[in-house]
Formats: sequence, C-alpha cells, structure tokens
Amino acid sequence: MQLRFDGRFGFPGGLVEPGGESLEAGLRRELREELGPAAAALRIGPRNHRGAKAWPGGGAGSGSGGGLVTHFYIRRVELEELVAIERGAPRAPEHGLEVQGLVRVPLWGGLPVFLQHQFAGDAREQLLGTLPLLGIQPPQNEGPQTRGGNCQQGGGE
Repeated sequence: MQLRFDGRFGFPGGLVEPGGESLEAGLRRELREELGPAAAALRIGPRNHRGAKAWPGGGAGSGSGGGLVTHFYIRRVELEELVAIERGAPRAPEHGLEVQGLVRVPLWGGLPVFLQHQFAGDAREQLLGTLPLLGIQPPQNEGPQTRGGNCQQGGGE
C-alpha cells in the first residue's frame, strides 16, 4: 500500500486517459507515475481484475461531475519484485506529491492496529477482501464492511 498526500493509506490508481486508453494501460501508467518503472513492468491483465465500484457524482476531488467507476486489480508479487519497486519508488514522478511512500502491510500480529488508520475510498475493504485470496484470514470483527468516516474519496483507489 502507499501513504498518500492526505495522510491516508491507499492503493495506486487514477483516471484512465480519454481517447481509448484501456484499463490495464491506465493502470500501468499510474503504477509508473506513483511507484516507478519496476511497478509498471509488472504483468497485470484482465485475469487480475477483482471488482469495480460505482461512485455517484465522481467522488471528492475526481474532477468528474458525472459518475466514476473504480476498478480493483490484485497481483501477488515476489520478494525480488517488491524490493525493486521499493528501491525505485523514490524516483517515481509522483513521489513526494501524490505518494509520500510505500508501506508494507503487517499481515499478522500488527494488522488489527494497522486497520485502525484512515484509508482512502474503500481501500480498507479492498485490503480485507483480498486477504482470503492470499490464504490469510482477516482479524475477528474486521470483515470487508465499511467503517464510518473512511469512504471520503472514491477517485482512483
């Protein structure tokens, strides 16, 4: 995950460029802009798509007066890939602007405390919904439900 400019945790993302950019091409561009070239080199395609969510009114700060639909992709990364992403992230164009840094999610002992932080859009629910796919059981009472106050922005998460 990443620490965003607003102090919330979230996933890389953004808007697809008008004029025919595919979802996957937009995702690769956003990964490159926010996390650097090692992240953009990850193979991500339709098989990695795990869902979509409609945000009426475009979500705060999206610049969209109509609606906005966010798409969520997941991909397991090998340790070598993660290290390459972490090393290259400070050179990403949006580092220090949109993205303040990368965060390794503490998947075992520290996860309940981590989940008490503020998350952008539905990033918390996306994280919790992904854990079972990785063979990790979410902490008790921490299912993929919405907690009050966390869905501040729908755009690009």
